[in-house]
Amino acid sequence: MERVHSKGVFVLDAPVDYAIGKHNRFTENLEALGKTSDSRLLRKLEIKAKGNVAKMLQIEEGDAVLWLETLRKVDDKPFCLISHYLPIARLGDVIKEYQSGSLHTFFKEMGLNPVRLGSTVSATLPLDEDGLLLAMPRHLPVLRVKTVNVDVKTQKPIEYSLARFRADRAQISINIE
Repeated sequence: MERVHSKGVFVLDAPVDYAIGKHNRFTENLEALGKTSDSRLLRKLEIKAKGNVAKMLQIEEGDAVLWLETLRKVDDKPFCLISHYLPIARLGDVIKEYQSGSLHTFFKEMGLNPVRLGSTVSATLPLDEDGLLLAMPRHLPVLRVKTVNVDVKTQKPIEYSLARFRADRAQISINIE
């Protein structure tokens, strides 16, 4: 329940139990729960890797990276924002053709088999734009999940992502396989 001053008490939806595991993927997770999901590409830019992005992708600072920003909805409500960082030299220019839908399905169409190497979960308050895109007040936390996905064949990172989940709509379950 949520109490809103001078408006009353409202019953909130139960949080979605979002599983994180070696092979779990966003769309498949939600379909298994009977939820509808939607992904919208907000930004697609070629940038130079620096700091943590270069480190997590195991590339040199200044190397070209494709930065994708996606908004994910569950049952037509904002659920999470994801910043994806993709090493262009490792993936080739074909990665620039990605427009929408499951990024991991796109990887598979490229002949890659992504698996989660690891994820780190923390809580923080949303940045201004994140709060607006997630349609949430700035005083509620987001669950921040940093993930590295590697290709099974090469064991080299093909994606570093930073997801921000609405903490009131997501419950993260970590599955060790």
